[in-house]
Amino acid sequence: MISTKSVNDKLRMVEQILSGIENGGGAIHLRDLASLLVEMIGAFERDPGLEAATDDLYAAAERLVRDRHVGVQPLVRKLRLLSDAHARFRHRMEGMADRVEQREQRGNCEPISLKAA
Repeated sequence: MISTKSVNDKLRMVEQILSGIENGGGAIHLRDLASLLVEMIGAFERDPGLEAATDDLYAAAERLVRDRHVGVQPLVRKLRLLSDAHARFRHRMEGMADRVEQREQRGNCEPISLKAA
């Protein structure tokens, strides 16, 4: 089972990768981000909200990398989209980890079913 500490560690790794992307990183950073995101969402029961937040985060990172190489502007808007997508992903992941922890404390091992926020 995944712990809140583990989620926080992985969220820090996501932040480091995104920082690299914001500072001009390319395909290697995107590959690392994709791998980490798949690992993170795979640790939880399927949740459409988490999947959407994950897709949005990767898409925003991919657009930033792709458009930076061809000189498409405005860069500031793409950075804001990446930041917003990251905040949504972080919020979803932290919520999932909290629910898992609460269930573990109650000793309930049934799968988590999420309700839309």
